Order: sequence, then structure tokens, then C-alpha cells
Amino acid sequence: MFYNIGLVTGFVKLCGGVFLLLLLRRWSNIINRILYFSALIAGIFLSLYGLANFITLILSSIGLLSLQIDNYALRWRLFFWEPFWIIGGVFFILSAIEFKKRLRL
Repeated sequence: MFYNIGLVTGFVKLCGGVFLLLLLRRWSNIINRILYFSALIAGIFLSLYGLANFITLILSSIGLLSLQIDNYALRWRLFFWEPFWIIGGVFFILSAIEFKKRLRL
């Protein structure tokens, strides 16, 4: 079961990278707009997801929230995994903005 979930989430992450590659090419106006807004919305959601988890983990580390997570996993997620999501979302947003500037949408 866990192996299948790992494959599915890995495939979804791979699709996100392929999606960003779509921003490197000029498409029709409607497709360009769809790609721009999709990248922008995805970036916002990725950043908010990472930020919400980051805040939750901070609250847990200072004792205001009780999570069943050991200290090693807490530090790993706090210092690597959640910032990874936040930075990934920022990169999606920056890619969308650059795409829009390049195409003058």
C-alpha cells in the first residue's frame, strides 16, 4: 500500500515538472492563458500548503500543538521538506510571471 502511494505521489510530482516545461513554448492564446493561470494557482497552493505545514510544525515544536511525530522527523520536515514546498511554489509563481511577461498576456 505504502509503495503504491509513493509511486502515485512521485508521478504527480513528475507531472508538475513536465507542466513547467510546457511554459517554455508558445501556444495559442487560450492555451497560454490556461497555462499561466494554472501555474499561478498551483504555485499559490504549493506555497500555502508548505506554509500551513510549517506553521503546524512550529506550533508542535514549541508545545502549543500535540502531534505524534518524533523529533528527528519534526526537524527533517521543518528544515527541509516544508521549505521545499514553499520554495517550489515560489518557483511556480515566478515561472508563471516570466511566462506572462515573455508572451505579453
